[in-house]
Amino acid sequence: MKNEDANITIFYWEGKVYRCKLVKAILLDEISFQNGYKKTNSTIVDEYTEDHPVFKRCKDLIEKEQIYRKQKLTLDVLAKKLKTNRTTLSGVINQVSQQRFTDFINTYRVKEAKTLLSNPDFDKYKISAIGYEVGFNHVSTFYNVFKKHTGVTPTAYRQSLR
Repeated sequence: MKNEDANITIFYWEGKVYRCKLVKAILLDEISFQNGYKKTNSTIVDEYTEDHPVFKRCKDLIEKEQIYRKQKLTLDVLAKKLKTNRTTLSGVINQVSQQRFTDFINTYRVKEAKTLLSNPDFDKYKISAIGYEVGFNHVSTFYNVFKKHTGVTPTAYRQSLR
């Protein structure tokens, strides 16, 4: 929208157009304070908690349906399943878990891999098969992520249990 008067600030908030002579940053600070939002680097973002409906549904899908085991799981795929957008889902996961999406999912994968590696019924499984089983696409990624989370390789972890 073209603005003829340089003193008029035009901005959009919740689908409404506002025209005013106030400095935009001051007005946005006031609006964000009144509506329970926090302002970071001039961007207004929601304050997410574990009680946020998107996070609750996400956690249910991950823990109950073990969606983390899907090798083609992406932020977009999960957002679509949760009927939300990738920006909201990413924000919720980042803020609540203090992890990026990939690290968040890999935490569940490593936990499951540790369970399988410690289960005698899986002793005959190759390490790579366990990595694929828990959702990793590549053996090298599985080894790197597992070592990052546990401090040891999957092979060393399995050997330490025997």
